[in-house]
Amino acid sequence: MGSDFLLHLAIMRIAAIDCGSNSFHLLIADALGHDQMTVIEDDKTLLYLGAEVASLGSISPASLLRARRVMRHYKLLITRHNVDVVHCVATSAIRSAINNSDVIDTLTKALGHPVRVISGDEEAQTIFRAISAVSSLPESRVLACDMGGGSLELMAGQRYGLEDSISVSLGASRVARELKVADPLTASDIDAIKQMCHKYFESFSRQYPSDLFTHIVASSGTLTTLITMARAQTDGYVSGPLSLLTASADEITLVCEQIINSNPDDRRNLLGYDNTRDEFIATAAVIALEIAQLVSPLASWMISPYALREGIIFRAMDEADEYLIPHQSAVAQRTVVDLERRMNAIDDSLTRHGQRVHQLALNLFDSLTPLHKLSLNDRTLLGFAARLHDIGEMINHSKHDQHGAYILSSIPLTGFAPDDAMILRGIVRWHRTRDPKQKDRFVGRMSDIELERARWLTAMLRVADGADAGKSDAIDTLSISLNPDIIFIRCRSSKDCELEMYSARRKRRLLESVAHRDVVIERELSDSMAQD
Repeated sequence: MGSDFLLHLAIMRIAAIDCGSNSFHLLIADALGHDQMTVIEDDKTLLYLGAEVASLGSISPASLLRARRVMRHYKLLITRHNVDVVHCVATSAIRSAINNSDVIDTLTKALGHPVRVISGDEEAQTIFRAISAVSSLPESRVLACDMGGGSLELMAGQRYGLEDSISVSLGASRVARELKVADPLTASDIDAIKQMCHKYFESFSRQYPSDLFTHIVASSGTLTTLITMARAQTDGYVSGPLSLLTASADEITLVCEQIINSNPDDRRNLLGYDNTRDEFIATAAVIALEIAQLVSPLASWMISPYALREGIIFRAMDEADEYLIPHQSAVAQRTVVDLERRMNAIDDSLTRHGQRVHQLALNLFDSLTPLHKLSLNDRTLLGFAARLHDIGEMINHSKHDQHGAYILSSIPLTGFAPDDAMILRGIVRWHRTRDPKQKDRFVGRMSDIELERARWLTAMLRVADGADAGKSDAIDTLSISLNPDIIFIRCRSSKDCELEMYSARRKRRLLESVAHRDVVIERELSDSMAQD
């Protein structure tokens, strides 16, 4: 299947269009598999719609005409490149415009494809999906930021797991125009910008103490410009666009203070300065320093080369199951095998136990399908979790459920979709006694649907784990029968299995909760023992 499958992947061509507050941006790319793509076309046009909406409340006919021309140009590029899938989204400026329905209708007709207004929450989720694909992303909790012309998205999460996000009206262009700031900024201008930040950041900072974040990851032009400038002051040269740059907190503070305290002529001489952001760069610098207050004083800043457009591409790839699931499953299988090798090198009983629990858990999954109605992908995920559920023993038996989730959050789970990676961490975290919950600092933040999947899979793993509590293969098979009010699980054994029976019964409570039935676990003697 390999070569034919990869050939099929290569012809899936996706176009992502971001109708933003400052610019419209088209990205056309070939999908090559999970988190992998080849860029075919990258086109950006500055329109500054956000500034107009901030001052007038609507998008003028003249601006709409320019936007329409841009979309007609994008339609030609999409046709020329034989694009298979087109996703076009509109963000803060169009979302806020009084005449947004007319704008959407006009742009949709010009493009020949639907233009969809997305919420701030969806924008944040899509951006973080892109950031999670960055190979250099730290294996720790990060504060991701995307500052457009109209809004600022703040996202807390770890690789493959967005925990929480907010979208606030702190786009640099919008703030500068709403407050009518001077250039250079006055003391009252700076104070007014800070007060806006404090108002919008208050609840977020209460929920996430600053010491939880090790890095700030910036994925938008304004903030990435500040990072580029900060490094240029240190290095003496300007790095190429979208380089995976990092800057220390001190370097960011220095360049922001230089911008805030200088007049336009002086700051244009700073290395890496972007003249197209001249009107609101000082406002952005004040907001950046306030963002820095949300993290550890030692937290460094880094650039994500991926943002909303790449997130649209990656989410389209995630949704195209017929293209990606076989590939991801194969890669995920290799990831799990590699982790098993590491476990085996420390204690081979961990992998033997994992394989046995794997068999028993899938036995439960198959028999309980009429109740849980989960997918084959969930069956595979349960098998992976069973094989890795004791990986935390590599650190210490005590709290090995916590250690296991920490390990899985600290390594790139290549081949796993973000929600699957989060659920895998959750099953490992909760496989002993802790109740699954929507937010867990070792797991991430789950939707209601993801939590329900995790509860079912964890419940089945717990019983299977209990049925091999002695790690001695005492239970041969599980036989399950379903009654309207009871699930009967009969453990067939040819050995002494008192420990396993006790442990399985002790771990049945979550299964009773998700199945809304009593669970009765009985011993069934093997043929040889029955004869004796």
